[in-house]
Amino acid sequence: MRDKLPQNFLVLPIDQYYDLDFLELMKRHNMNQTILRSLVTLTVVPISTTKKYGNISMIGSRIVKHEEKKTGKKTLISAFAAVCDKQIFDYIPKGKIEWGLQKEVYPKLIERRAMSGYIINTPIFNIHSEKDIKRLIRYLKNK
Repeated sequence: MRDKLPQNFLVLPIDQYYDLDFLELMKRHNMNQTILRSLVTLTVVPISTTKKYGNISMIGSRIVKHEEKKTGKKTLISAFAAVCDKQIFDYIPKGKIEWGLQKEVYPKLIERRAMSGYIINTPIFNIHSEKDIKRLIRYLKNK
């Protein structure tokens, strides 16, 4: 698979809708890659509570910490869309069938100072039910 991908590629959850300029995200990743040597640029969103989300800490554009479900006031959380350099495959556990970006890969990249964040202030819709689809349709009609 690695050989079939361009040097930088998008990783998107299939159950979310983003009102986001993905070209701008790619440009930001190219800048982060050049200046900060980032292998991943992850979209992050400011929220007012972290009770059910992981908390992301950044210094400038660099992600320096990710803590799962730590309670706190206004903070940043992952929006899950990301641009990755294909060197990310070097961080995927070899021979392991079940693994996750958030649990196995991203912590290694953060430790190596190779992960950046891109703060977005646009709506993100999780689409898991008919109710979610109707909410998205209402949003798109009123946009």
